[in-house]
Amino acid sequence: MDWSKFRKDMWTAFQAMRFAIDEINNSTKLLPGITLGYDITDSCLEVVDIQASFRFLSGKRRTELEILNNYTAYQPRVIAVIGPPSTDVAITIAKMLGLFLVPQISYLASGEILSDKMRFPSFFRTIPSDKNQANAMSLLIQKFHWNWIAVIGSDNEYGRKGVNKVVELASAAGTCIAYQGIITTSPEVVIQVINNISSTVNVTVLFSNELTAQVFFSLVVAQNLTSKVWIVSEAISLSQEIIKIPNIESIGTVMGIAIKEGQMAHFKEFLDKRVNFTNPRIMPDPGLEENTDSRGSCDQACSQFDWLSAKQLNSILYRLEKRVSYNVYSAVYAIAHALHNLLQCHALEQQKQYITSKRWTDEPAVSSLQAET
Repeated sequence: MDWSKFRKDMWTAFQAMRFAIDEINNSTKLLPGITLGYDITDSCLEVVDIQASFRFLSGKRRTELEILNNYTAYQPRVIAVIGPPSTDVAITIAKMLGLFLVPQISYLASGEILSDKMRFPSFFRTIPSDKNQANAMSLLIQKFHWNWIAVIGSDNEYGRKGVNKVVELASAAGTCIAYQGIITTSPEVVIQVINNISSTVNVTVLFSNELTAQVFFSLVVAQNLTSKVWIVSEAISLSQEIIKIPNIESIGTVMGIAIKEGQMAHFKEFLDKRVNFTNPRIMPDPGLEENTDSRGSCDQACSQFDWLSAKQLNSILYRLEKRVSYNVYSAVYAIAHALHNLLQCHALEQQKQYITSKRWTDEPAVSSLQAET
């Protein structure tokens, strides 16, 4: 495995989920007598997420999704899904889960489109909608009386809709949009955009995912575009990869929108523990077939994963990752509180039927927790 590509931020988010589940399972007040479990899959590609979602929706003791005339009494393998982080992928997954009214809570998918309850009836999130950060950017522009700006976004749902919202709000406030464009990871496309803004504007809004922003700012440095003002979206404002770009400080002043940091008592101590996969088959054996279920349990200590200890992470990186991790932590607790409210004092067998019927007769209990939509 190429450990250089390992995303420590997502690992920390995963640990936040485990941390929350451990707290809930050890609680005598929240879901007393009930143990929560979880099934986790890598969110590396959209096709992987779709395959995982079909598995989550498959009936208990089944490996495939049944085609039925009526799903009102259908019981999927899971009662809720947390994630995925990307708006583009979350839209696809939300359409699938929405057909079954399985609650989905994303911790990073901020696209405004996901607030449409007619299209995504069971989608919730613990991160504000992009309309909020677009509004914050517009207010920042007004505060400094910048009336001639460029607005650029990455070529995905997050970037395109973010650009449109910023342009809408800034224009309504009297700001002139001198240039509006979409960038990809193609150097030719990025250089053309840089040439368009280099001599026309001093203030640029960048609404982009991290990968595209890395290419963009690397070329901004290479093209010697200096002493400008940049307003960047939350997906990149605290990016450690962009900070590492040589001479990045030459580009000028960077202002960004960031996720609010939450507090999780004793989470850092939880991270400091050594990682231990107690079931050796948590790591798939080379000889296993591709569709073999080789997942296992994990509880924290294994020499292969010593380097994942939070003690190896510098304090700045820990603080950045904790922002996303708190969103995951909050999502787990939202599900737990919703279940607690649904189950109340019913007997175990009644509880199972109650969960199934409530999915189809009432608004999802998660909505009563005032989750961000």
